[in-house]
Amino acid sequence: MANEVELDDLYDFLFAVTSDIVHFNPRIIIRNAWGENEQELKPSTESFDLYYQNFCRTYSLYLFCKFSQTFKLELNLSERYLSSILELEQDLNEQLRWPEAVTYEEMNKDGPKEIMRILMKSNYESQNSENSDI
Repeated sequence: MANEVELDDLYDFLFAVTSDIVHFNPRIIIRNAWGENEQELKPSTESFDLYYQNFCRTYSLYLFCKFSQTFKLELNLSERYLSSILELEQDLNEQLRWPEAVTYEEMNKDGPKEIMRILMKSNYESQNSENSDI
């Protein structure tokens, strides 16, 4: 079905991430081990609570918007309803960081700083506005 509506990349991403979480995966186990050094590691699922909350909020909202846009004709969705979907999409587009499948933090890497994310977003938006004028 994802292929039929050209959402196969989204399906593959979500399938990979959710499969990692619900099936045995050493990376997910290691993700939950925290401590000052290797001798003091303790398992803690709390360290990713906010990540999983944000992941669920972001991608469930994204899927809801995609579903509404993809099946708007079949579901006979009203213009008023679709305009509310556009507002939700705008809210999502304002996020500077969507939850990654593998985070910078768990790789002990510094991710892009907020100012860099703002500049990248601005550049992306300006490129898309130029392309939409063609």
